[in-house]
Amino acid sequence: MPNWCTNNLIIQGSSEDVDFMLNAIKDEQDRSPISLNSIIKMPEALQGTAPQKDEEIAEENIKLYGHSDWYNWRVTNWGTKWDVQASIVYDRTMINLPGYRTVQISFDSAWSPPIEAINVMAKRFPNVKILHTFDERGVDFSGWRYYDSGEIADEVSLGTSFSSIAEVMSPDDVEAVFERFQ
Repeated sequence: MPNWCTNNLIIQGSSEDVDFMLNAIKDEQDRSPISLNSIIKMPEALQGTAPQKDEEIAEENIKLYGHSDWYNWRVTNWGTKWDVQASIVYDRTMINLPGYRTVQISFDSAWSPPIEAINVMAKRFPNVKILHTFDERGVDFSGWRYYDSGEIADEVSLGTSFSSIAEVMSPDDVEAVFERFQ
């Protein structure tokens, strides 16, 4: 059983850009508003693979996909071993910027935040600002990354769990959080 890392994404942009992004990153069955596999598709051939069971297949997978099995591919490309099940905490039009929208998505990931997948997502949707916070209480680390124009504009990594980071995520304060980065 893994330690669970709590993640929050605050996504902000024009309603059109946010809609486009949300439609692109949701899971194929429309059960979760974000799927790491929708952001970076894992090769189907790696599904269920295990290198210790068949060395020939593992070597072939390394040649074709750069990794011997699903686990190593996911940790390298997503930053965590399993896809996520998320929920939208809130979704609203911004009061001070008509036509702009703010959405908060919350999810847990196994052992670590899916930083690699979020980096790719930010680059794919440069018109949307993203604040990604994460808190892993079991291993005792936390932090956040703020993306603007598809690039990391600011980040903090803490060597301790910062469970109060959730306070930053309240709907009443979210516009002030983004104003910090303006």
